[in-house]
Amino acid sequence: MSDLPKKPSWAWWAAGPVIWIAGIAAAVLVGYWSMADVGKGLVRMAVPGRQEFRFDQPGTYTVYHEYVGLALRITRKEDGAEVPTYSLGSSQGQAMMTFDVTQPGTYVIRAEADEPGVISISKGLMTKIFGGVCAGFALAGLAFLVGLVILIVQIVRVVRYGKAKRALAAGG
Repeated sequence: MSDLPKKPSWAWWAAGPVIWIAGIAAAVLVGYWSMADVGKGLVRMAVPGRQEFRFDQPGTYTVYHEYVGLALRITRKEDGAEVPTYSLGSSQGQAMMTFDVTQPGTYVIRAEADEPGVISISKGLMTKIFGGVCAGFALAGLAFLVGLVILIVQIVRVVRYGKAKRALAAGG
């Protein structure tokens, strides 16, 4: 019996699916945390109005028009295509324009409007959202691959064990 390899443990059969489930749970958490963090990067301003903002990093910033407390869906009449908007909690909005900050500093923004509203300004809002989603998918994909490798190795071990057991029985 010493020539017979060690019998594969049944615990390894569970390891692959457990890693898959853990990977999916981790991906959901990463996506949730990245989405929860998105609103922290927005600075808001009531319109009409004037407000000073400090921009510490150069880059392209986007101005969003927010529809606070309003459910809104915008579609193009000709083909029904939906205009991209965002939703953060009870706020929804639409990107209006971008501007470049070439040097850090304090900037004055004046907004005029026929009716009161809110605008928000953010650097890389969509990048943060996309990055969180991609990180979640990458984590889930990695967990899937690790779980798959564990299951394939387990299948190979079971097949080898079976062959060794039959060979030993035929020879003995």
